[in-house]
Amino acid sequence: MSKHREKRNETILNKLRVINIRLEKLEGETVEFNSSEFEQNKIELKTKWDYNIRKKEKDILILTANFNTYFVPEILFKLELEYSISYKLKGDVSLEEIKSEIEEILRPCGELNTMIVAQLTDKMAGSPLIVPPIIRIKDEED
Repeated sequence: MSKHREKRNETILNKLRVINIRLEKLEGETVEFNSSEFEQNKIELKTKWDYNIRKKEKDILILTANFNTYFVPEILFKLELEYSISYKLKGDVSLEEIKSEIEEILRPCGELNTMIVAQLTDKMAGSPLIVPPIIRIKDEED
């Protein structure tokens, strides 16, 4: 990470204090598959994050973070989790600042997600899937 980006992150993170993180929604499904197909096809794990700003007022920020993971072709399991994270604002924070640093702001959701997904996939597929606690929000064009 560049020095400039580190400084920007420190600035906005110094203005935020986590109040609460909650798992709001969980949908999961084991997927039956033909093991001979499994061996012949290239398998790709897909993960996707997106978010909503639910509330932004003078002293509070509430965000929703959505995580989806599944395999292509469809095997083993698919999961969808939704988190809410609330911050106390300790200074002026613009919507532009929030949007430009959203991946860093949602990091606590990514950390919680790593633990929850590992536990769920261990029980669903017999082995834990360790997803990195890194959140990447992709633009529609990506």
